[in-house]
Amino acid sequence: MNVFPIFSFNKECFLRIAERSIVISNPRLRLHVEVDAKTASMLALHLRGLGQLEWEMQLDGCSGIDRSQRFVGMRGLVTDHSGFQADVDNESARAVGDKLFKLLRDRLILIEKSAESQSRVAPMDNLLDQEHLGSFHQRVGQYVLLGLREREPWRAWQNQKFSEDGLKLIGENYRQIQEPFFDRRFTHKDLSGLWVLDFGCGNGYFSAKFADAGASVIALDSSEELMSLARKNYGFRSELDFILAKTMQDSIQYLNNLSAESINLIYLQDTLLLLLNPEGGVPSDILSELFQAFRRVLTPDGELFAMEPNAIFWLAGRYGNPEAPYAIVTEYRNHVFNVVPNLGEILAPLADAGFGLVEYCHPEPTDPSHADYTYAKEFPIWDFFKFKAIN
Repeated sequence: MNVFPIFSFNKECFLRIAERSIVISNPRLRLHVEVDAKTASMLALHLRGLGQLEWEMQLDGCSGIDRSQRFVGMRGLVTDHSGFQADVDNESARAVGDKLFKLLRDRLILIEKSAESQSRVAPMDNLLDQEHLGSFHQRVGQYVLLGLREREPWRAWQNQKFSEDGLKLIGENYRQIQEPFFDRRFTHKDLSGLWVLDFGCGNGYFSAKFADAGASVIALDSSEELMSLARKNYGFRSELDFILAKTMQDSIQYLNNLSAESINLIYLQDTLLLLLNPEGGVPSDILSELFQAFRRVLTPDGELFAMEPNAIFWLAGRYGNPEAPYAIVTEYRNHVFNVVPNLGEILAPLADAGFGLVEYCHPEPTDPSHADYTYAKEFPIWDFFKFKAIN
């Protein structure tokens, strides 16, 4: 006797009301399908599942639209990462009947086995892969390759954060959260006589702010293009020294050539993310050498600061009323999509190199008129760390 497969509602999914429509969402896989009330009723009536032909019959007269956002980063790299596509103008995208069944299957709303859903939670095989969730790095890379048609993933970060000339912040959360906090903490203080190491300085925008406060700044980065932009904008300033270190080993060699205990302040901004969970991978022994080099060049009373994306909420899906949003967190220890190192993963290697955490806080948003203000007021986008050398 032939046994036909039975397809049932995926228990990972939930129904919600969004913009006067019913949306079925899988927050872990970031897949969404908007359906009409009849479709929702059919799914509720047949929770034990049906065969394909039975589903196609039951879905006759029903309709749905795929609301899954293909690319991560389309609306900015620090905005909503639920994967929900808010605007769908093309009514021809509406699926009915057998096409609706196929859509519900493709988006894993209807599944034959729970393993189907689990198998999607895996790194991409390649940047054209549409079947696996992939890491945030991979999905940004896919957006760059297929959406922006550029070669370097870092360019997506640069272009959504800064103006083309690198002289102005344009990314909303960078302007409303990151920069005001940095200015309160560093720019508005007198750093005269201090030496600052800005590691992963990018285009030098924040390096120049340290110099504005009176510090002498050594700014390192691995991108030749960004270093060229930094030198174009700020190279005339004697208190700024921009160093191109193309590899981790180049950085370590440069630091080891500095005098011991010669740096008063080390700063990393959105950099530990790439060091601890890099796109290409960094051997742990090399990373340990880097942190030990930081420890060697820091003065006994010196401090190491880091501002990093929050490991829990930055990449969490954002749901609910924009005035009272809630977050759905699907990863913390076992990274697939969320590549942000958690607190333990940040503290352990720095502790091994002789650093102790002495301050930990969450920079807050500053402009209530900002579209993302309510979410950022409730859930941290960045974490701020201060470390000191310990014996």
